[in-house]
Amino acid sequence: MRRALLAVGLALLVCAPAAQADCANPITPAYLRVMSAAVGLPLELETSAGRPGCDAPGDVITSTIAWGDGSSSAARVVPDGASWHVSGSHSYGRAGSYPVVVSSTNTRTGITTTDSHNQVDVVDR
Repeated sequence: MRRALLAVGLALLVCAPAAQADCANPITPAYLRVMSAAVGLPLELETSAGRPGCDAPGDVITSTIAWGDGSSSAARVVPDGASWHVSGSHSYGRAGSYPVVVSSTNTRTGITTTDSHNQVDVVDR
């Protein structure tokens, strides 16, 4: 089975080093990540979650990936040092451009960060 693998990072979700980090207001990147996939082949999305100064070791992060075609799935989240590794897989049924949104929530703080600067361009194979 052929698989498309793409590694992307949650963009610039860092807190300013201040006495109190403004964890509810992440920095918003000014660019769009474009990924490619083929109809019927799994796309592997890999990214990270967590915000230095906002999240603590031992916090539980849950993530959901909205794939842009009306479906969403819970992502796998694994601690990775001071952040969390987030991954998920999806196959598209039709060619087109799809916005992909990754939402991650810290269950201790209740703060959700959303990365909506992703696009998948799906082509027929």
